Amino acid sequence: RRFEAGASMLGSFAPQQRALFLLADGEASLHLNDPARTKRQAETARAAATDLRTKAQADLLKARAMLALGNSEPALTALGELEKSPFAPVSARATYEKALVESEKGPEGLAKAIRALDTLRYSWRGGSFEIDLLRTLGNLYIKGGDIRSGLSTLASAATLRPELPEARA
Repeated sequence: RRFEAGASMLGSFAPQQRALFLLADGEASLHLNDPARTKRQAETARAAATDLRTKAQADLLKARAMLALGNSEPALTALGELEKSPFAPVSARATYEKALVESEKGPEGLAKAIRALDTLRYSWRGGSFEIDLLRTLGNLYIKGGDIRSGLSTLASAATLRPELPEARA
């Protein structure tokens, strides 16, 4: 609500700064289960963005919103393109999101998702995303019947970055 109260002031900011505010609002909306608002904010942020990194972040947010809205085919197409992004955080998150969808497509999809996330775990390091990645991968291993790898991966998620609150959750 506070963001909405200050929304009228967005016009006074430079377009790039406005885009960053819109992305933050869109991310919050997605966490609050409002993917329609997220999609609108991502589209508006992309239009306002003046650099390619922010445009890619907006495209990623829009794809995540489309997944939440049930529009999986166009979202998967967008995620496939974003996996090729020159911006590592965008390409890593696109791979992660795509793997989550794949993991729900039966045993073959689960195996494909595990391979994708296992590769990603060695190419992406840092922050809470790494913890989420390891937890997801551990749970997918367990779901696929590889309990030993699953528990080992979950343990590494808990001990890898003990200074992060996410590691203790």
